[in-house]
Amino acid sequence: MGRGKTLTIPERAQVDLMVQLNLSLSLMSAKINRSRTLINFYISDPVAYGTSKSTGRPRKFKQRDERNVARAVPNTMKSAKDVGAEIFSVRSAANALPSHSGGRGHIGDERVQKIKRAVADVLF
Repeated sequence: MGRGKTLTIPERAQVDLMVQLNLSLSLMSAKINRSRTLINFYISDPVAYGTSKSTGRPRKFKQRDERNVARAVPNTMKSAKDVGAEIFSVRSAANALPSHSGGRGHIGDERVQKIKRAVADVLF
């Protein structure tokens, strides 16, 4: 769904002035013929108002993963779907590695680095 038009610079100046005069949101919206929600969004954060927001679902494969799939497919008889699933599972395993913690369940630095290097060799 598309977004509506943002407040113009003169409208923003009017809203700033009305905020200083302590007018209510409904009065402000009636004077400039804009919705209370729009005015409230502007008042809550005037500096960030009008900047784009992230839309849509994040991509499952990063660009790096797509390049790895493109590199791996010509060298094997696997389908692109199989190679993608393999790379995705290895990447997920790399993200699931425990971080270094000095407390219980401590895994030595050398061992963690060895595992990360092995996973990196498979990915790249």
